[in-house]
Amino acid sequence: MKASRRDILKAGVLAGGGLSLGLQFAGGAKASVPGALSAFVIIDPTGSIRITAHQPEIGQGVRTSFPMMIAEELDVDWAQVTVVPAPGNRQVYGVQLAGGSSA
Repeated sequence: MKASRRDILKAGVLAGGGLSLGLQFAGGAKASVPGALSAFVIIDPTGSIRITAHQPEIGQGVRTSFPMMIAEELDVDWAQVTVVPAPGNRQVYGVQLAGGSSA
């Protein structure tokens, strides 16, 4: 049996990425906009996806690699995805800093 790229991605998420993602989204992020999966991922009525990056991009891929994985899982074209910086709101987005490879 040949494993597809999607099968490998699912296995990786189950092995540890899912736990990390769950903890990250559970950190007080509340969806308050219609179409929002969380405060981080919003799907508007046109099908466009807005991903809020609450960590600064300093080469770890928080505004590229991670949003690309979300787009892949949602099965949407990358052209439909917009990544925006989070406003400084610790209650909604948690701690917003970069350091120690924690982004």
